[in-house]
Amino acid sequence: MESEPTVLSRRGETITLDAEHVGDVHRHSAFSLWDDVETPDDPDPRTQVRAVGEPVPLRRADLDDVTRAETEALTTLAGAVDHACLERLLPQVDVEDVAPDALAGWLVEATQSVSEASASVDSPSAYLDAELRRHAGLRLIGGRRRTVDAGWCEADVQFTSRRQRPWYAVVADEQLTGLRGYLQVSLTSVDFGAEEFLTASAVFGYSPRISLHPGHVRIARIGA
Repeated sequence: MESEPTVLSRRGETITLDAEHVGDVHRHSAFSLWDDVETPDDPDPRTQVRAVGEPVPLRRADLDDVTRAETEALTTLAGAVDHACLERLLPQVDVEDVAPDALAGWLVEATQSVSEASASVDSPSAYLDAELRRHAGLRLIGGRRRTVDAGWCEADVQFTSRRQRPWYAVVADEQLTGLRGYLQVSLTSVDFGAEEFLTASAVFGYSPRISLHPGHVRIARIGA
C-alpha cells in the first residue's frame, strides 16, 4: 500500500522523509532490503553512496498530481539506488557478455554456480533489469515470473528500476550484495523557468567486498 503524499510547503524546499516514505523506495529497489534500522551514529564516509532520481514535473495545486509526482520521483530514485549498487559491484567481478536468447540458460547455470560456491541455506538472488524480463525464462508463481528454476536449486528474482543501458543480470548471495541499512531520503522542489519539478535523492552505505567471497556473485551484460 502506497503511503500518503508529502507536500512540500513551498517551492524550492528540501525535506527529509520519514521511515514510512523511505519504505516506498525500498519497495521499488531490487537491491534494497527493508530492515528497520536507525541512523548510524558515525557513518563511514568511505562507504557512503549518493543517488539522485530524475526530476518529475509537479502541479502543486492538484493533490492527485502531487501524489503522482512523489510516487514517480521515489520510483526513479529506486532506479538510481539500484544503479549505484550495481556500479559498486561491476569493478569487482568479471562481467560476462551474454546474448539475449542465451540469458535464460545463463541464469540457470549462474544460479547453480553461486549456490555451490556460497553453500548457503538460502536461495541466491537474481537482480534483473526489467527490460530483460521476456528473455529470462522465469517460472510463474501466482501468475508472476519471479523465480529462476535451476533444477536442484532456484533463485528469487527482483527486477530493478534502472533505466540506463546496457542491461545487466546479477546472480548473487543476497547476504553479500543486498543493501541493508538506513536510507536517508530527501525530496527537493526545483524551479525550471515557470515549471516546478520534484527530485528525490538518497544517501546510504554500500560496500560489499566481493573479493572475500569468490564465486558468490555472477554478472552478465546483455547484448542488443
